[in-house]
Amino acid sequence: REALDETLDGHLAGVLIRLDGAENYMQLVREVAAMGEVARVELQALISVQRLLEEDEWEAFKGRKQTIVASACQALEDLSSSEDGGASERVNLHEDEKIRSLISDRPHRLTSDPSGVMMYLRTYKNSLNRFGAADPDSDFLLASILVRLDQADEYPELLERVFEIGTPAFTALHNVFEQIPERDMKKREILKQARILWGRLLAKARAKTKGKK
Repeated sequence: REALDETLDGHLAGVLIRLDGAENYMQLVREVAAMGEVARVELQALISVQRLLEEDEWEAFKGRKQTIVASACQALEDLSSSEDGGASERVNLHEDEKIRSLISDRPHRLTSDPSGVMMYLRTYKNSLNRFGAADPDSDFLLASILVRLDQADEYPELLERVFEIGTPAFTALHNVFEQIPERDMKKREILKQARILWGRLLAKARAKTKGKK
């Protein structure tokens, strides 16, 4: 009976994480993470089958799966953090002097998407002032700025810092896909690098799932 209940709970987790059209989707994601070990297998299975090697795979993924896979990664990370007593792999880049200097000196000059950079920069500064660097949104907002600085000499290094941010960067990359159309040739490098980063982050998440099995 107990084994059956665990199986049903696991299937339920698989259903809930896929309800990305629900108004309370983020609450559902938190509930999946709170299910604990019974949700792990479903989350791992969802992440492990994703491949983004061909253009047609990207088109299908872009249209249907981005939010679901990113949320599965977040739920799995939250689940693991809870099991580890709240320990987190979070990297704090907000005190990095090089990054602080870069984004404080008119970063809109270093991008083909100046309006996007300015929008996220205003929100990032407001988030830091109100909630501090410990707020999870600060990581996502910083990633949203760095990934757009495609005309900076340090762009390859900045992309590596986005990768270091980890799971919160999924949301930043998702917004790039949503906000920059394929036909926008001026911003194509940002879109290209966002795709590469998403694939790398997804590969990292898959590797983690294998390590937990």
